[in-house]
Amino acid sequence: MCLFDFSHPNAPFDLIYRDKQTVGHLLGLAMQSVSNQICVTTILGSSCKTTENQAMLCDQGGLYTLAALLCSQHYTVLMPTLNCIANLAYQNPNVSAMIATASFGGKSVADLLVGLMARDRPSDMQLSSAKCLTY
Repeated sequence: MCLFDFSHPNAPFDLIYRDKQTVGHLLGLAMQSVSNQICVTTILGSSCKTTENQAMLCDQGGLYTLAALLCSQHYTVLMPTLNCIANLAYQNPNVSAMIATASFGGKSVADLLVGLMARDRPSDMQLSSAKCLTY
């Protein structure tokens, strides 16, 4: 359901970031199941449109949740996670610097992204990972 609602251009994106608690609650739900991971990253990635949205998502711990999700074995989790990271970093040097220094499980986010560009990964995943690294 969330995949359809929040991929539509007329979805109410502004509602997500109106209250910090909403973002925090979504991030709290993210690690409960693969389904939640897909839905939360799709919602947050689609609705992260301004520098204020980017800052709120980082302030609420979104970067560390996304870093953890980069370790997923599920393509259906990784692709919206990569999209969310790209939207989080887009035209925001401060957030990009935070991403560059973030890590999960002893690996930097940059190293995790490079790993997703490996030859054995699907080409769209390689391109999405490269996009994240360029921001």
